[in-house]
Amino acid sequence: MVRYLAVFAACAVAFGLATGAWLIYAARSEDRFAACRTSRVAGQATLGGPFTLTNQQGQQVTDKQVIDRLSLIYFGYSFCPDVCPLDMTRNVEVSRLLKELGVDLKPVFISIDPERDTPGALTEFAEYVDPSLVALSGTAEQTSVVAKEFGVYYAKDSEDPDYLMSHSVQSYLMHPQYGFLEFFPREIRAEPMRDTIACFAAKL
Repeated sequence: MVRYLAVFAACAVAFGLATGAWLIYAARSEDRFAACRTSRVAGQATLGGPFTLTNQQGQQVTDKQVIDRLSLIYFGYSFCPDVCPLDMTRNVEVSRLLKELGVDLKPVFISIDPERDTPGALTEFAEYVDPSLVALSGTAEQTSVVAKEFGVYYAKDSEDPDYLMSHSVQSYLMHPQYGFLEFFPREIRAEPMRDTIACFAAKL
């Protein structure tokens, strides 16, 4: 009797392991972008959602209008002394490198500084970085909504008129049909980003 129970237990364990392996394989096989992903969170997290913001031309736009193709979204502010301009310059460079491969990527900048980032301020910022940049801002409430949808942290460092902002520095790869695809830390260079995004584009 004991031997039969041991055999049954062994079979149950084997079945459980086989089932687990199959479920993992099935989940991966259903993810058309699995081979492109560089982070463990991508493919599991659901980021993004409905929003309404104002572009640098003063026009109100929705998430559907902004993310109308592959888009690389970054949250920052135009008064940022160094990090934001460098990160956005890199993102624009990624867009240029992908264009050489026939891939259309829209670089998007969303402000987390509703007090200062008027359409005029964002126009100057976009002209400084690159004319192809889509720069967006909103009211304090609109900014809070879109930041929460992307899991973005931001806060004023002080009440000084020349205050700085603390904020998340990831870039988010989005698609109108598939939503959030991948995020990139600021440490990554343009060429590896190009290669990863080109992989996603090839599987759309």
